[in-house]
Amino acid sequence: MKMKNSILTKITALASLMMLNTLCFSQLDSILIQPDGNNYTDYFNSITQLDESRIPTGYLYDKVYPTARLDGIGPCDTIDVNTVFQGWWEMENAQVALEPILSYEAMRHDVLVSNLSHHIPILSLDMNFASIDTSAVSDGRIILQDSVYEDALQASPYNEHHIGITCLSNNTLEAGVENVLYFEDQHFYSNKNSRIEYIKITRPGHAPFFVYPDQEYAFNPEILGEEYWDIEVELEGNDPNPCSKQKITIGEARYKKKADCEDGELWIIESDIPFQGYQESFATTSIADAHIYYHKSGGSIGQECEIIKPIIIVDGFDPLDKRSSDRIYEIMNYGSPNPIQPNLVSDFQNMGFDVIILNFPVIGSEVIAYKSDVKRYKPDGSFDRYQNMAGRDGGADYIERNAFLTIKLIQEVNAKLTQNGSEEELVVVGPSMGGMITRYALSYMEEQQNAGTPNMDHNTRLWLSFDAPHKGANISLATQYTLDYFGNFKGDQAQKDVFANELRSPAGRQLLMNQYDAAWSATDFQSEFFHQTFYNKVISTGLSGA
Repeated sequence: MKMKNSILTKITALASLMMLNTLCFSQLDSILIQPDGNNYTDYFNSITQLDESRIPTGYLYDKVYPTARLDGIGPCDTIDVNTVFQGWWEMENAQVALEPILSYEAMRHDVLVSNLSHHIPILSLDMNFASIDTSAVSDGRIILQDSVYEDALQASPYNEHHIGITCLSNNTLEAGVENVLYFEDQHFYSNKNSRIEYIKITRPGHAPFFVYPDQEYAFNPEILGEEYWDIEVELEGNDPNPCSKQKITIGEARYKKKADCEDGELWIIESDIPFQGYQESFATTSIADAHIYYHKSGGSIGQECEIIKPIIIVDGFDPLDKRSSDRIYEIMNYGSPNPIQPNLVSDFQNMGFDVIILNFPVIGSEVIAYKSDVKRYKPDGSFDRYQNMAGRDGGADYIERNAFLTIKLIQEVNAKLTQNGSEEELVVVGPSMGGMITRYALSYMEEQQNAGTPNMDHNTRLWLSFDAPHKGANISLATQYTLDYFGNFKGDQAQKDVFANELRSPAGRQLLMNQYDAAWSATDFQSEFFHQTFYNKVISTGLSGA
């Protein structure tokens, strides 16, 4: 397909969600050029040959699709962290000559791992950059030579801009939890040879506080709600101080510490069976958290606080663990408060059941950091060997690895039943992908028990799977292509995150029947390899006829 081009306005023509790889350069309606490359920057580079020494600041914003619209953000405007994320990526890719900076990918991983333990880096951009003047083609400062746009080497065809924005690396802080704000030099992206002396943060109705480089500021909010924080950077020397406003949401803690068994118990589960992923070089075990909501006697928790009659609920597909066990409990709400909010888990507790919710966190997350507060299972320090896996996404990890965690939980629960003198059998529930995790876990246990492997009797009387993709999941190729188009071709990092964290996660690839392999995804496997491999294992695992 030929591309209609203008270096002045970078507008991608989209018609009825049909993603046409078309760059619209309105100044040259009569000239058609065939660009090359797999993304916007490649396309731009293929149709331009500019004298880099004449590009002021060393950054040309026309090299990227301006999703963040950095040239339209004014001093002290309200932004959020996604603007900084996107802006960081755009500046990195707008470079004319590469500079030593913390790369976008390294910055995002640093933010992810830090945020897991409530450490919140503060990110700041203070950049000078250039863009091609909108009149440069019509007045001859940019010319078309042999189907390539060139600088006519007359008056400068560029405009200069400045962006100064700063914000916390998370728009949401948790109440009742110590959130640690900090700043390091690597979190400051600037081409002005500036350094930050301190960052001043002002909350409505509070005195300002200051965050200094390489120092931590502990913040423990108690009141839920939304606030607009004023954030100002004090630079060394006489440089103007960038300022921003950020909307901060104070939300409930994702993991509530348990005071006693009436609040339930939190177990940390570590699998015994290592699993090697399809693209991994060696096998590893993993960890998960299980929350036990004990049965009630006469509307209150029984004095024994012991597992007597268990129902195990295994969470499904949950990239980046947006649903903790407490959130899953809240999802079980139904009806209207009258005056107490009806809840399915609470109903089961009143019926004498112990409800156990198994959740798969991101490795390195706070539930693991709270291990010294966990009532049973592992002493503090037991999980240090997992720190080099920080950031591995349990909620979208290989289904087999999560199934082996489920097996460990089943074994632990059965051991508690024996210890407590209960002859009850298990009820195992798997919603969505949890249905596939539990199916594989129970089938694997039956197969291993039949082979004589000890401790593989799952003791389950009822397995309930609902809304589970037993034949595979279907997301249209058009939807997958749309996400890839915006994420890869246009460089919209929020869309690219969805594509990478969900569709291209191990579990996502195992479940999807039809898969669109993006150009940026480095893989030696056919697109359906994950899906075919997993479902062949599902069919072949277990007892014949089961």
